[in-house]
Amino acid sequence: MKNIKHLRLISTVATFALTMFMSADRAHALEWSDGGDDSLKVGGWVRNWTGFNLDRVPGSQMKDKWWDPAMVRNELLLDMDAKTGPVAWKFIGRYDREVQTDYLAQLHHLTTAIGSEFNHYGTSISGGTNYMDQYNTTSFLQSAREFYSTFTLGDRYNFRIGKQQIVWGESDFFHAMDIISGFDYTNRLFFENNEEYRKPLMMAKINIDMPELDGNLDLFVRPGLDPGNSIGSTYALNGGRWAVTPYQGVDFTAYNQYNYHADGANKNDPTFGLRWKGDWHEIGYSLAYIKTFNPDPMVAPASTTGTGQYLTTFGVNQTTPWRGKYSTQALGDFIYPEIEAYGGSANYYFESLDSVFNVESVYVPNKPYNYGALNSSLPGWAGIKGKDTMVDMLRVDHQVHTQDWLGTNRPSLSSVQVFDTWILDYTSKDQIVQFFSMGKQEQEHQTYITYFILLNYFGDTINPSFVAGIDASNGGGFLIPAVDFVFGDSWRLKLEADVFFDNNYKSQYAYNNTSGLKANPLGAGPIGTTEYQSGLFGYFHGDTQFVARITRQF
Repeated sequence: MKNIKHLRLISTVATFALTMFMSADRAHALEWSDGGDDSLKVGGWVRNWTGFNLDRVPGSQMKDKWWDPAMVRNELLLDMDAKTGPVAWKFIGRYDREVQTDYLAQLHHLTTAIGSEFNHYGTSISGGTNYMDQYNTTSFLQSAREFYSTFTLGDRYNFRIGKQQIVWGESDFFHAMDIISGFDYTNRLFFENNEEYRKPLMMAKINIDMPELDGNLDLFVRPGLDPGNSIGSTYALNGGRWAVTPYQGVDFTAYNQYNYHADGANKNDPTFGLRWKGDWHEIGYSLAYIKTFNPDPMVAPASTTGTGQYLTTFGVNQTTPWRGKYSTQALGDFIYPEIEAYGGSANYYFESLDSVFNVESVYVPNKPYNYGALNSSLPGWAGIKGKDTMVDMLRVDHQVHTQDWLGTNRPSLSSVQVFDTWILDYTSKDQIVQFFSMGKQEQEHQTYITYFILLNYFGDTINPSFVAGIDASNGGGFLIPAVDFVFGDSWRLKLEADVFFDNNYKSQYAYNNTSGLKANPLGAGPIGTTEYQSGLFGYFHGDTQFVARITRQF
């Protein structure tokens, strides 16, 4: 059976590659114009990712082999621009299909087994949801990634209406002001371009040009027409290769569902914002107000004396209802509380340093955090607490003259970014956790530092890059060496290694072995061991991998 799966995997990759190569002479952009105001242009790409584990993944409970494929993903993207008189139209469609590799099949098997372990501990719900749907396009609405129209009225007013992305921030890896839309982290987390995995929303955007004030005013309104899974950021809470370690084989959505209609977290509630963007002498700046949903999901727990009685099995003995109402599910709801954000940004070019300095600062009153139950297998599940928070970013972009000492064909772009989250009214007694189910408490300041440099050789046809990041508050970090090859106008090949290192991580589950899974002497219960130190990069423990991405543009 395993050989058959491997043959099927090889066949799928080979067929996809053959299709792309056979289309090399035929695939091209479609362009049409009537010579006047009407025109049409269609382009896009066909793309394949193949990723291999370079480490044993703790959550799998299996001896994953070096170079076992964790991802074989195929994508077709169509990008259409049209114009009919004074109205411009945009449509981006994307269709994704993924092969269930042996590794993903093993995780699915583990999810089912853990469901039976929950039954052993007294719950009446079993796991085993097939989470391949999170990787695949399953509906037309999902494939229609963006569609909107753009038109102007007079010399000042520009309108854009439809499903779209609006970006009011400039952070690369972490996000300060770029919070209008959430991100889909189930596939590659934060290593692809932000535009690739930001969630478009149904919105109306108006830009008012005010040249007499050296600036313009942006306004947007999201009327609340989007499906629930379009709000906030999506994590692999139902298991999978990018689930938090050691939960790659745990489907939390079998016990908790997303609640998109909770009080103060209702996807039908309109969201909106306004931003002034202008220039003062040689400084570009912006001031913004945004009402949106918290980017990260929160747990709104059930009552330990009601439907949430199973929480006590995992050490959560007391919970606080969200806005006076407990969840009616087995453990709780996943919700996206509404937040308000007040922000500003500025950028300035220092000629003496040949560098551009960018700063962003965002104040979020009563930002929600999960808290409590630290001495349990489910830290943070006691409830949600609001804390006034500042989120700050400093980025320095600099051209490094690497032609002489590294032999590049032009100066190389480099960037250093410092990202800090500051809880203004912090006290350790609040027992706020960084991420629910993980035991590391938030600190008053949580700081990350990242760096990247892009090198260009042979007329920008071979482009190595290096990205590094560290958690300055808790330790750990990542390294991403990569090289991007350009073959003519159509072909691109990127080779990338995603390497993680950490100081602490959450241990594997401990079982009573009722499902035939290997027992672990640490702790008790299928949720995992009690720990207090696992920070952001502990979530990626064992996730180091190598990825090859090939693209045929047309």
